Formats: sequence, structure tokens, C-alpha cells
Amino acid sequence: MRFLHQQDKNLIWHPYTQHLVEPQPLVIERAKDAILYTTDGKEVLDLISSWWTTTHGHSHKKLNQVLIDQAEKLDHVMFAGFSHRPAIQLATKLVKTLREKTGAGMMDCKKALVDSNGDLNKAVDNLRKSGIAKAEKKGTRDTKEGLVYSYIHAGGRLGVLLELNCETDFVAKTEGFKELAHNLSMQIAAGSPISIDKDTLDGKLVEREKEIYTEQARAEGKPEKIIEKMVEGRLMKFFQESCLLEQTYIKDSDKKVNDVIKETIATLGENISISRFSRFAIGESSLI
Repeated sequence: MRFLHQQDKNLIWHPYTQHLVEPQPLVIERAKDAILYTTDGKEVLDLISSWWTTTHGHSHKKLNQVLIDQAEKLDHVMFAGFSHRPAIQLATKLVKTLREKTGAGMMDCKKALVDSNGDLNKAVDNLRKSGIAKAEKKGTRDTKEGLVYSYIHAGGRLGVLLELNCETDFVAKTEGFKELAHNLSMQIAAGSPISIDKDTLDGKLVEREKEIYTEQARAEGKPEKIIEKMVEGRLMKFFQESCLLEQTYIKDSDKKVNDVIKETIATLGENISISRFSRFAIGESSLI
């Protein structure tokens, strides 16, 4: 024991250590799970997983066997002119997982993974950022696939049916698309919109609101020049409250619903559109 400690002191440099004042380091003989065993029989709890390198524990039976099996087949080969099965399988899994999360194309996923050094979460962010600029261009593409999503609010007294469309069946099945459908349904339940956007709003209803705002302004004694601007402002507020795409997003007050859809278009790589929705509440009549 003393010989080991002396050899360690003479020959080994330890990081983050004041060598002149630090006590002798513990010499570890073996380890299992979260326990380190010293050469003199003591047990030490490895609370930091040996600087976070053994997050599944020491001497993990399954991991050890995988390492042994691979070492017996192939320990190493350079990628310059060569490849091997584990690398191909890992790359395939990473690209597949990223495609399922975002719906992006295979080569786009590959580039995003390369740019993020294999970090899956960063790759998702990269795809989202690079896609924002393309979202507007995708807005004219046909959306003939999608899903009909149903949402029932707690208590069963409020529900929403939403038809959300995209370009391909593949994207319609992704978690990102389903999550958007869920969030939009919650928005409809909470915000009670009566149309998708200003273009789908009933023209007669808009004219009626305009007349009401005009009469209100006149009753307040406002000059005609001011009335027009007041009516315009109140109509804008009416659109923001009544049109789904113009509403403030319930999960982020800095965004409109239309912004959230554009972000999802950028992430999933396809055009997305809302075809129709219905909101049902006990004691209320449906307006769309």
C-alpha cells in the first residue's frame, strides 16, 4: 500500500489538486454500480460518476458485454476509405430520429447533425432556424394531407374539432405536427375565435361591427376625421380577438398564432394550413 502511494506521489500529476497540501489520493482497486472499492477495503460512494463519465454506473454488465463483443469483432478502423456496421447503424438511427421529430429531408437532417456535432437537440434547433426563411415560400404549396384533431377540455363541457393540413402523410404522423394540432385546439377552446383569418370572416359581420363602432364614436362627439381612425383601430382589435391566426398565442404572449404555425412550417419543412374548426360548449351556439 505504501509503495503504491509513494509511486503515485513520485510519478503522477493529479488535476485540480494542491499537491503540497492535499492528502494522499485513494487508490481504487475496483468499482461496481456507484461504489468505489479502495485497495485497503474501504467503500466510497461515487456521487459525481467519476466526473460524469459513468452515468450508468461502474461495471455495468450489459455495457461491458457490448464492449467485449465489439472488441472481439473489430476494435478500430479509420474512416478514410473504410466504414463499419456500428457507425452506419448509429448514423441511421440519428437521422431517423431527427426526421421523426422534424419531418425534414434525409440530407437536411444529415447536415444538421454534422453542423451540431451529433447533438440531436441542437440539430432540431438548426433545422428550425434554417427553415424560418423558407416558410413564406412554402405557403403557396398544396396541403392535401393532415388530420382531424379532437380536443375535450377538462370537465367535458368544452370541445374542439380541428382539420389541420400539410403536404404529406409522413409529416402528418410526426409528433411535431400532432403537437401543433393539440396547441391550436387549446387556443380555439380558450380564445373562442369565429374565423380562421380576416379573409374567412363574414363580410356582413365586419360591416355590422364597423357601423357599431362608427355610431359609438359619433355618440362620443368625435370629429369625422378622428372617427375613421378610431373605427380602424377598433376593427383591428376585433380581428385580433375574432380571427384565430391573429390571436395572441396562449402559450407565449409575444407571438401570434400565425407565428407559431410559421415556426412549425420551418421546422417540419412543409406548408401547413387550417381548413376548418368547430368549437362546442355546453349552452353556447357554434359560430363556425
